Amino acid sequence: MTAVVSGALLGLLLSAFSPASVRVVAGVSTVVGAALFGATWLDQERRWRRSARSHATQFLPDGSSAASAVEVAVPTTSAPLSVPAVA
Repeated sequence: MTAVVSGALLGLLLSAFSPASVRVVAGVSTVVGAALFGATWLDQERRWRRSARSHATQFLPDGSSAASAVEVAVPTTSAPLSVPAVA
């Protein structure tokens, strides 16, 4: 959204203050809008990757649950727990 607005504002400024033709103004505005869109996308991708590294994931890269890949420590004895007698 920011890239589109920036490109449109640049086009308005160029058309108001430069003697360039409509095609030149439209071309420059489109290139600037696309460049800002790409820069914003790259910055957001960098932020997503940094955020993903800082949080533990619940899924492995293949989409399976990470809980199945980690063994959970569960007591294997089936003996009932003993409660100490009160004297």
